[in-house]
Amino acid sequence: MDLKKHASEELGPGRLLWHYTDFAGLHGIVNGTMWASNLRFLNDTQEFRYAVEIAMKVLSEELRNDGDHFKSMLASLSNFMRGYAGNEFYVISLSQKEDDLAQWRGYGIDGRPSFAVGFDPKKLEEKAADADFSLHRVLYEDDEIAKSLAGELLPLIELVRKQLAANPSMTPKKFTDQVAPGILITMLPILPRYKHPKFKVEEEWRLIRRQPILKETPFLELKFRQKGSLVVPYYELPLHELPQQQHVLSKGRTVDSPIGAITIGPTPHKGELEFAVGEMTSRNGLHTVMSVRHSEIPYRNW
Repeated sequence: MDLKKHASEELGPGRLLWHYTDFAGLHGIVNGTMWASNLRFLNDTQEFRYAVEIAMKVLSEELRNDGDHFKSMLASLSNFMRGYAGNEFYVISLSQKEDDLAQWRGYGIDGRPSFAVGFDPKKLEEKAADADFSLHRVLYEDDEIAKSLAGELLPLIELVRKQLAANPSMTPKKFTDQVAPGILITMLPILPRYKHPKFKVEEEWRLIRRQPILKETPFLELKFRQKGSLVVPYYELPLHELPQQQHVLSKGRTVDSPIGAITIGPTPHKGELEFAVGEMTSRNGLHTVMSVRHSEIPYRNW
């Protein structure tokens, strides 16, 4: 798919985006799918709410000198956002960091093997776009988030002001009913791109999909998995299609995949895990995996 502008271009040549996971996640990725979890089930307990607060602050400051029509609209938006949790958004988390101690601590629990899968950003972005996912760099600082939100929302506010000026007899309620949905349509999809500044160390990028409400194309089946004390709704993002293994072995077929490298987390079984991961990738024709390497962090969790 040819995109006019790739968010991944911001990374520069040769850079990979890394997805940290356990063996179940690695096995799924090697076999052609990544899991996109529902936004409200992610680790950040203020997920989405933090961005909502900044968005409403941006709108309040912009509209504080406007009249009753805009006060009515702002009240309506505030009421809606208080009960809105972003349930229709599904997210895949990635990081610019290849070998990050905090991530290994999160996935290598009780000595279980952990992995970071490195993706070619442009290939991943293009493949994800076919399933209605978009790639975004996460913003963390309040002023950076506010600036981004202002850039998205204020041009629309100016159009709304012109609309009111052309129809000055419109009641505040009718005005609100007409313009508030348009504000929400613009605002809601950008809120999952922002997180609390305490998570800045993760240097996160996200693949984000807003589950279509009125359409089901491209269709992805909603699935469920257990994670700790939760049952998490998720979608599988198709990455590549695997040929039958005998065709790989006998005909040397190569699978076109966005996977570029795999890093194995801290482990006492370096040789065994490197062999196993190498077998998984080569026997599935994933010759795009240019290297299987090990974490250089001297961390022991076993």
